Amino acid sequence: MLGPSSSLYNKSRAMHSHNAHHTHPSAFSHSISASSMVHLGSSSIHALAVSATAQASADFKGDFEKIDQGLSSEDEDVQHEAAKKLRNLLSSERDLLIRQMLDKNWTPRLIKWLRLRERPTLQVEALWALTNIAAGATDNTSVLLQNGVIPTLVSLLDSTNDEVGVHRHMLSIHIAYISLSLAKVLEQSVWVLGNLAGEGAQTRDLVLSAGALPPLIHNLRKTPPEKLSLLRILTWTLSNLCDGQPRPVFDINVVLPSLSNVLFMLSSADTEVLSHVCWAFSHLCDGPSTHIQAVVDSEVCIRLVELLGHNSWRVTKPALRAIGNIVCAEDDHDYTQVGTHSTMVTRLALELPKPILYRCGAVPSLRKLIAHSNREIQKEACWTLSNIAAGTVDQIQCVLDSGCIPSLMGLASSDATDAEVRSEACWVVLNATSCGSDSQVIEYLVNEGCIQILGNLLEETSMVMMALEGLERILQVGELEAKRTDAPNPYASLMASANIETLVSHKSATVAKRYIYIYI
Repeated sequence: MLGPSSSLYNKSRAMHSHNAHHTHPSAFSHSISASSMVHLGSSSIHALAVSATAQASADFKGDFEKIDQGLSSEDEDVQHEAAKKLRNLLSSERDLLIRQMLDKNWTPRLIKWLRLRERPTLQVEALWALTNIAAGATDNTSVLLQNGVIPTLVSLLDSTNDEVGVHRHMLSIHIAYISLSLAKVLEQSVWVLGNLAGEGAQTRDLVLSAGALPPLIHNLRKTPPEKLSLLRILTWTLSNLCDGQPRPVFDINVVLPSLSNVLFMLSSADTEVLSHVCWAFSHLCDGPSTHIQAVVDSEVCIRLVELLGHNSWRVTKPALRAIGNIVCAEDDHDYTQVGTHSTMVTRLALELPKPILYRCGAVPSLRKLIAHSNREIQKEACWTLSNIAAGTVDQIQCVLDSGCIPSLMGLASSDATDAEVRSEACWVVLNATSCGSDSQVIEYLVNEGCIQILGNLLEETSMVMMALEGLERILQVGELEAKRTDAPNPYASLMASANIETLVSHKSATVAKRYIYIYI
């Protein structure tokens, strides 16, 4: 059976550190992959030529009439015939049929079929048609919303085999058939809701406000591992409900218990289930501090770090994103409500990574990922390390002890390195130099060649001031050493390799003044 793709949107994410804020877009969106579902194309319906459309409509005029009759009829045989025609045309003339459904205003009648709970096979056919509409253009989605599809779909999330009891008078073979149909009703209902949730924050919030989250979690918890198709769709829909900007507002009493229910999914061997669940956690960790704290308290971090080494990038990416979001989480109003007050941006990472992420071996895992074949994973790993390097002296020492600095220096200095990866590698050096202790700067970073890296950054308009700050830090450490030994600053002579003197005539007066203040 063919299936629709999700209409997910790419999001831009602010990448920042407490030492300096640097922002760039990231395109880590995801959908149900082609390995388990057949994508039906883009988020817009391809327009057909007018003449071709008219001819095709004439060819299927009889079929359209039967469908129209069936949707208006109360006769079960006529309805069944219409359902068969719907199925056949969706398989061969999808775009044309969707246009007919919209033009002839069949959507309200298809939704009416969803309420025929004693006719699950008819419900499945209606859901299949609505799923195809939901996978199309935004205008199509608006038609569904205007006709109140979301509450009806949410009401179908309790379609279970328990309902088969009302059919006990039938033969067992019919009971089995109805049971299968009920399962399809549930799966298809979740699928339509997932497509709607992926349309954007406004539609996602409509799904949430209709009460979809509790029954979704309930079904996820009780679905056995062998029902892989349903598990994939449930976890994908859950991820979509957690995604989007602004972040969704959950009833915390519903969301927090659900974390423990979702946690067991991480033991699944299925790549898609793992990917969807990791994306859900990454979205939660990009939300309020209470959500992040809940993820940490659930001890899921141990498993997320393990998944950094997964053999599929589809799992590694969201696991890495979740770890990165935990590391760079900012304090906000939610924390002040539970007794922790801060007037400045404060990283959850300052309190949590050492006992949690560090204990789990996150930094050594990140060191491996900076050499990953996927450039986005490389970039994300470097970004996460840069935020750790913007933390405490202990955090910086953890980065140094991992042995990743030589590799980062290589990425930062090589012209062959991807520009965005190189930029993130440079931020690790910048932050470690600016935030590190005297011994860390002297004994390690300078010896590894950080002055040359900082010198190269002086040519980067967006990073020149930070590079100057790093060089100033090195000179300050050298000045303390000079006073202690009554000798010249040991690092002043090394500044020649950074070409710092060229800044005296920099086009930016601010940069030139900063150079004069530091070096002259």
